[in-house]
Amino acid sequence: MLTSRTFRVMPFVVAVSLLGAGLLNAASASAVSPSACTIIGTPKADVLRGTSGSDVICGLGGNDTLLGGDGNDTLLGGDGNDKIDAGAGNDIVSGEAGNDSLVGGAGNDTISGGKGADVISAGAGNDIVSGDDGNDQINGGDGNDRLSGNIGDDRVSGDSGTDTLWGNAGGDTLSGGCLLYTS
Repeated sequence: MLTSRTFRVMPFVVAVSLLGAGLLNAASASAVSPSACTIIGTPKADVLRGTSGSDVICGLGGNDTLLGGDGNDTLLGGDGNDKIDAGAGNDIVSGEAGNDSLVGGAGNDTISGGKGADVISAGAGNDIVSGDDGNDQINGGDGNDRLSGNIGDDRVSGDSGTDTLWGNAGGDTLSGGCLLYTS
């Protein structure tokens, strides 16, 4: 049985399940391979850090902080008002339910806000961002991004690069360099 203080190490992959709220830093844990890590939080507020490999980090419930690090990570916030920083790499990020703060970082990321009023910063790279439900704030960052506010009164902003912006349903504000409006 795994507890909040012990975990089982498997060749090149480690699976960790926390039973109580706490901090897990897989990168500094002894005998953990930096190539990949699966980290699953608790229903409480957790701080979960990945490795330089391609990690899967699930916050579950609570107001979690998820830090992907380098590598092509998958980060899922779960219920709660989460803070997610994917770090460098081509990452998949989903805030899921709650008012989340999501940062993609360098790389070609796919980011979904989920239900709630989310603040999303895609970072450098050619990113695909969807605010989903709620009044979201989306900033594309450098690169050729595809940014969609979806349902709610969203603020969607491109940056340098050739970006495609959609407001969709709601009273949305779209901003960028040169805009071409189509109805």
